[in-house]
Amino acid sequence: MSIHPEAKIKDKSTVAHLDLSKHIRQAISRRRFIRTAAFGTLGTALAIGAEDVLAGNKESGEVVLDALMITYFSAPLGTTSSAFWTIETSYTTSLRLGAVERPDLLFKGMVPEDEERILSNTTIKQTQSTQVKNAVTLLPRPLQNESFTSGTPAPGIPEHTVFYGMLKPRLQLVGTPNKLKFWFLEAEGEFTITASGVQTGALEINTDTALSWLRQYVIDPAALIAPRFVRAATASGGEFSITKSADDTSPDSLTAVTTARIIEQTGFKSDEVKQALAVGRNLQITYSSVEELPGKLLTVRSPLERSSPGVNEFYWDRVFKTFLIIDAGPHRSLG
Repeated sequence: MSIHPEAKIKDKSTVAHLDLSKHIRQAISRRRFIRTAAFGTLGTALAIGAEDVLAGNKESGEVVLDALMITYFSAPLGTTSSAFWTIETSYTTSLRLGAVERPDLLFKGMVPEDEERILSNTTIKQTQSTQVKNAVTLLPRPLQNESFTSGTPAPGIPEHTVFYGMLKPRLQLVGTPNKLKFWFLEAEGEFTITASGVQTGALEINTDTALSWLRQYVIDPAALIAPRFVRAATASGGEFSITKSADDTSPDSLTAVTTARIIEQTGFKSDEVKQALAVGRNLQITYSSVEELPGKLLTVRSPLERSSPGVNEFYWDRVFKTFLIIDAGPHRSLG
């Protein structure tokens, strides 16, 4: 069953405050980003260079996005079961930004040292990417003693695949009208939501945002082709678990793109930047297959109680660093 074209989601350029207690994990840090005039002047000078500051050729502002997807957790198709997903401590996702209305506007991920921290109202840490040019890296589980496991509801149908990400992330942008450095300030929270919830508008995110997420979840076996998708395992039923670790041989150039709708804007001087980042515009979010850290990335386990005789195939999505669990039918042999 395809879940992409029929998505019905409210198209809103702004998002009202929602009661998402079932979807947002409790914050482990409530620190607020404090801005002072002295820090603002010094921080801008350090971020964009003293030459630009002295010349008065600087931009500084903030935008809030409706939501940002980090990854997805596949339902075990063809079963009556749930699947349980654990993000391991080496899991990272590296993001680059682009303005749909101004493709010539360069965004450079640049995380100041004092901003390499867990974002307020989340358990997500940001850091400067060491592997992807102009990118910021997000670490959903930065602490060794912190466990994050999410489950997909039973039964295993496409609508029960779960999407995970940040709700209403706020970004700081500083620089010039042609080049802006960016990092995250905070978010309203984190969410885990089923594909059916995305379709029916449970987050009240923009239609473009929602469809860009749903397109990343591919269930047509003919479309699961290398280099992005790699078959990792086949199972005929019963308790099954698989863990993926970072792989030095993985291609570094694979990417995928989603979009996020700008719902708030403050600051900025030039009309061209204000227009490019205006409320109602989309930002492109480009994800990289690069693995920033060695070690374990993701573990999934499921009882795989088949609804009919057959096997499940597990494909590794290199870009979103997650498994797809496909119903391969009754005629596929193991191996």
